[in-house]
Amino acid sequence: MLSLIVLSVVATSVLGPLILNSGSVPGFPGLGSQPAILVWALAFGYGQQVVTRSVDQRADNLLSAASPLVPADRGIRAA
Repeated sequence: MLSLIVLSVVATSVLGPLILNSGSVPGFPGLGSQPAILVWALAFGYGQQVVTRSVDQRADNLLSAASPLVPADRGIRAA
């Protein structure tokens, strides 16, 4: 699973600057220097990591809530 996350971060950090440099984004003149490319690659990669972490935490919460197992201290108490 970790390798898929790393692959998606790398793909986003590569494809994001390529899309920006292609001229398909209105009002964006393109990337003129190597530092600009690196900054945008880092921004896209970090953004993808934040989104992936948020989705992963939400999935963990949903799985925990849907778990059929009830801890012993939360069971029904006898009167």
